[in-house]
Amino acid sequence: MSRAGKAEHPRWSLTTIIASLLAGPIVWSLHFLFVYGGHTLMCALGWSSEPQIIRATVIVAGGAALALLVFIARAARRWRRDAVESDGDAALSAEFQMRATLLLILLSSAGVVWSSLAAFFIAPCQTLR
Repeated sequence: MSRAGKAEHPRWSLTTIIASLLAGPIVWSLHFLFVYGGHTLMCALGWSSEPQIIRATVIVAGGAALALLVFIARAARRWRRDAVESDGDAALSAEFQMRATLLLILLSSAGVVWSSLAAFFIAPCQTLR
């Protein structure tokens, strides 16, 4: 329902809302999988145990993940701004979803940085004994 004089904002499907909320943790998990899976694969196949190569790979992957998280945060803020212009109920819902999305993106960014730091403090290709 639209009110007179206000632009009608299309309702988002439940799948779209869940995908926007989980975008940050999905990026974090993909970063985690790429960094640790790639590291394990490189060590298992003997491609490289040089710390510089592994650290550079982690930095590039972390930078790409953080850039993607910033992009998602900007999209969430824009989506909220568009929804606020529509009507009261949609604006409140969009405000909550935007804040939850931004909080999850912030948590995911901390996770990306935290998991990337391990490459600088732990020697590559160590085996547990």
